[in-house]
Amino acid sequence: MSNKVGAALNQYGPRLLPTAEGGSESYLALVQDSIGIRRILKMLLSIDADVNTEIAGLQGANGRGYVRVLESDVSKDIVVMRRLGSPIAESGLTIQSQISKVTRALQQSWQAATNRQDLVPGERKVDWLENHLRLSSSKIGMSFERKMIHRALDLIENRRAAWQK
Repeated sequence: MSNKVGAALNQYGPRLLPTAEGGSESYLALVQDSIGIRRILKMLLSIDADVNTEIAGLQGANGRGYVRVLESDVSKDIVVMRRLGSPIAESGLTIQSQISKVTRALQQSWQAATNRQDLVPGERKVDWLENHLRLSSSKIGMSFERKMIHRALDLIENRRAAWQK
């Protein structure tokens, strides 16, 4: 991976700053370009992550509810994004205020262009999500409440049934 990171830094930012928090299936680093602008360099690491789809989704949203993509290189599994602030959980806002902000961001994201050929249709995405839910706990060595997993799988099945109508 160090060769991949080194190549990315040469291309996207000569100065590596501390590794950023988050990125469950990726390596996130704060980079600074030659004129001092800080950005997030995201390198997808998971074998089940689809860089094309992730980039297409973020570009389709065009900053509405999601981070704005500044540059990308699908062949290298790299996305350079605008730097966002701290996680909302660290904001000091009440839970209700956090939920309200997240809900507004989702409403904005639902206005994104979805007629792009490179987006994964919901029918395929739901299959990926079901598989991810079933296998994630063993991959990361954690167990989740069975009731929660079953509820999520029921919701996935409801969504799948709606698409099949």
